[in-house]
Amino acid sequence: MTVALAAAGTLIALLAVLAAAMAAGIVINVVTRVPYAACPPAQIERIFDHLNLPPGTRFYDLGCGDGRVVFAAAARGARATGFELQPLTYLRAKLTQLLRYQNADIRWGDFRHANLRDADCVFCFLVGAVMPQVGAWLHRQLKPGTTVVSYGFAIPNWQASSVLTPDHAGGSATYVYAA
Repeated sequence: MTVALAAAGTLIALLAVLAAAMAAGIVINVVTRVPYAACPPAQIERIFDHLNLPPGTRFYDLGCGDGRVVFAAAARGARATGFELQPLTYLRAKLTQLLRYQNADIRWGDFRHANLRDADCVFCFLVGAVMPQVGAWLHRQLKPGTTVVSYGFAIPNWQASSVLTPDHAGGSATYVYAA
């Protein structure tokens, strides 16, 4: 019992450190060098209102961070899965999933090793430098007609079917594609 309490206390302390680092914007994935940055909640709602995904949609988030987009998709009836490589960020998302969103799935690992052929919709908020490789990977992975949503960064050589412009100063565009 004492060991379990100590482990729980350690996990809570780690999550507090992670939350402080995330708030300060200093969490960077050491493998991909993609920094943690959260998609604003208002933009997430705007994206899902635009997409109008039917219940049961197979939804993936590539580099899901704290899981907020995965949880929003699950709350709207999607079968939602997120992938995260940064261990502490993953733990935060996984804990939230276990406590509040049992119909979502947060996985620790590199999305490039996953099979997304059943995807109906894929979301990513990465960085511009990786988008050419992500676009090529998605092109090989996805069935024709899969919706791809990229917040903040266009996918080079892909033609967006729509672009949601920022609704406030300092916001980012959201690019919607059909694979």
